[in-house]
Amino acid sequence: MKTREKIFVLKNHTSPDFWKTVTIIFFILAAIFLVYPLAELLFRSFIPEEGSGLTLSSYFEFFRLPYYFRTLKNSILLSFTTTVLAILFGVPMAYIVGRYNIPGKKALNTMIIISLLSPPFIGAYAWIMLLGRNGFITNMLQKIGVIVPTIYGFYGLLLVFTLKLFPFIYMYVLGALGAMDRSLEEAAESLGNHGLRKLFTVTFPLILPTLASGVVMVFMTSLSDLGTPMLIGEGFKVLPVLIYEEYVSEMGGNPIMASTMSVIVIVVSLSVLFLQRYMISQRSYNMTGLRPPIVRELSMLPRAVLTVLVFGFALLAMAPQITTFVTSFVKTKGPLFVQGFSLESYSAIMFKLSDCVIHTFTYSTIAIFFIIIIGILNLLN
Repeated sequence: MKTREKIFVLKNHTSPDFWKTVTIIFFILAAIFLVYPLAELLFRSFIPEEGSGLTLSSYFEFFRLPYYFRTLKNSILLSFTTTVLAILFGVPMAYIVGRYNIPGKKALNTMIIISLLSPPFIGAYAWIMLLGRNGFITNMLQKIGVIVPTIYGFYGLLLVFTLKLFPFIYMYVLGALGAMDRSLEEAAESLGNHGLRKLFTVTFPLILPTLASGVVMVFMTSLSDLGTPMLIGEGFKVLPVLIYEEYVSEMGGNPIMASTMSVIVIVVSLSVLFLQRYMISQRSYNMTGLRPPIVRELSMLPRAVLTVLVFGFALLAMAPQITTFVTSFVKTKGPLFVQGFSLESYSAIMFKLSDCVIHTFTYSTIAIFFIIIIGILNLLN
C-alpha cells in the first residue's frame, strides 16, 4: 500500500474532532514559538531610541551608515559566492558518483555526511589549528619555504563555508539523479542530443528544482552562521557578528539596531526562499523512476583519476573532524597542548562535565521525539 493510501485510510478511521484538535494545537504552537518572537522582533525594530511611537529611523540609519550597510553587502557577497562554489563542486561530484562506477560509494557518502557534523565554532577553530598563523599546515609549509595566506578574512571564510556546505548540494543532486527515469535521457539521445548537450538540455533542467532546494539551504546557512565569521572573519564583518555585538556589547550596544538587522536578515532569507519557490513553480516534474539510470563502466585510468578527486575532496572537507578527533587525544597542560597523547581530556569530560554531556543527549533526544511526532501529525492532518 502506498504512503498516500495509508494516510487516507488512517484519516478515515480517525475522528474528525481529533484532527480539528490537532490543527488547533499546531496553530497555537506556531503562534507561540514562531509568530510571537518574529512579531516582537519586528516591533522592536520600529521603536525609537528616545521618545514614544514607532519610527523607521533605525532602518534609515542602517542604510545610511557604511559601518552597518557594509556588513549587509559582505553577508550577501559571502553567501552568494559560497553558494556558487558549492554548486561548482557539489554538482560534478554528485554526477560522478551517481553515474560512474566509482568504488567505495557508501564510504564516500559517509565521509561527506560526516563533514556536515561540525558546529560552527568547533569547525572554525579546527581550521585555525590547520591554517592559522601558527597552524600545523602553515608551519609545515613554511619549513620548506612555501608561504601561504592564513585562514583569516574573506577567502578563509569562503574556503570554510564551501567545504562545509557543498554536501547539501551533493546530497540533493545525488538523490535527484538516482530518481530520474533513464528513458528521458534515452529519448534525448535518439533525437541527437549527446554529451554536454544532453547534460545541459535534459539532465540539469530535470534536477533544477531539487538543486534550488539545496541552494536555499547553502545560502541561508552561510548567511546566518555566527561562529565561523566571529573566529576567522577578522576585518571582514558580516551581519550575524554585528547583530551579536550590538546585543551583548560590553561598551553599550544598540538592541534596536540589532533587531533591525535581524529583520533585514529575515527579509533577505525570505527573498531567496520565494525566488526558489518561483523557480520550482516554473519547472516542476513528476518522474516515475521505474528505469533508474545506468551506472557507466569506466576504464582503469579515468576511474582512478575520478576516484582520487572525489575522495580527496571529501577528505579535505573532513579536515575539521579529523583535526578535532586527533587533538582530542593530545596531552594538555592547562589551556596548552604538550607533546604526547593520552585520554586525559576524555577522563576530564566524564568526571567534570558529565552533566553537560547528559543534558546534550537528553535535550537532543526529546527534540527528535517531538519533531517526529509533529511531523507525522502534520503529514496526516
